[in-house]
Amino acid sequence: LQASPRPAIAAIEWLFDRGAAQAGAALQKHVPAGVETLAGQPYRREPTALAFDLHRPAGSAGRVLPLIVWIHGGAFVSGRKEDVAEYAKIVAARGFAVASLDYTLAP
Repeated sequence: LQASPRPAIAAIEWLFDRGAAQAGAALQKHVPAGVETLAGQPYRREPTALAFDLHRPAGSAGRVLPLIVWIHGGAFVSGRKEDVAEYAKIVAARGFAVASLDYTLAP
């Protein structure tokens, strides 16, 4: 008889989500002004719709910037691109474009 891994996955999800919320709240005071976000940019429609958020210095549209592609943690069972938004904005304020993307999570 093999036990279901689902209770362990639920615990990991809860821990990761809680940690992400706490980290985001703590970082909000460090996010500088002058960063714009283009949220929910689609990069895949089928079989599952996926999107990314692009954070960049305000007024930089049309300029070539170094791009950082940020893939959130979460062990493929938890996490969202919004969980790292404050980190991405802090980096973007230093002259980078930061694409933070979602990916398909395990059931």
